[in-house]
Amino acid sequence: MSPPPRATAGKGAGKPKAKKKAASRRGDTRRARERAGGLIDPNVGVVAKDPLRVQILSIAIQRPISPSEFAKEAAIALNVASYQFKVLRDHGFLEIVDEIKVRGSTKHMHKATKSGFISDADWGQVRDMLRPGVAGAILQDFNGRVSQAIETGTLFERDDACLFWAPRCLDETAYQEQVKMIAWCVEESQRLEVETIKRRANGEGDDGMHVTFGIAGFLSPTSKQVRDAEGKTGRKSRREKSSQGKGKKRQEEERV
Repeated sequence: MSPPPRATAGKGAGKPKAKKKAASRRGDTRRARERAGGLIDPNVGVVAKDPLRVQILSIAIQRPISPSEFAKEAAIALNVASYQFKVLRDHGFLEIVDEIKVRGSTKHMHKATKSGFISDADWGQVRDMLRPGVAGAILQDFNGRVSQAIETGTLFERDDACLFWAPRCLDETAYQEQVKMIAWCVEESQRLEVETIKRRANGEGDDGMHVTFGIAGFLSPTSKQVRDAEGKTGRKSRREKSSQGKGKKRQEEERV
């Protein structure tokens, strides 16, 4: 993209032109936001825009939670948590399922309405430049859940718990079958939860268990791709250190 043309100084230059320039920058920012808005499906964008929303939904899928409870767990300000809950609620990702009176105030308990908030169709709408951030937020939250299960011991409470991954070598036909298998597993997990809710509504069975279900399938990087990525990271780190060193040197020279 070519740089914007330079403004030429002339008669009448001064504050009015500065105001006009500021207004122009605001217009450029607005247009940039409009262009960026088209990079991602609106529903996915609501979740992917802030990692806090991913965390809120991951909890609300498992159990009801209020903004005040999340603020305490995440160690953030209540007004920040309340705003994130409102955004997710306005876009249909959360719903209020209970209201609890606490010391003269009301605690609104929220539950997720969309457990699979990033579906295959949604992922196809996420452009390459945004996918690392979305995937990183999801995996960070999943890793946190696994760590919590290890620390609390819930991962080892049952002998039928599963935490497994393995490299595979598949041709295109087998890979497509695996994609279908993963989709089936996700749908079956959702069906099991719906049936649990129905049984509880009819007064059947127990109160249920909070469980974590995770599944993944993707292309593995080759050894060369890993080396190339590590090399890029190393070169970037060296450039940043060099830049920081030059900056400190200039500061020292200015003080002298």
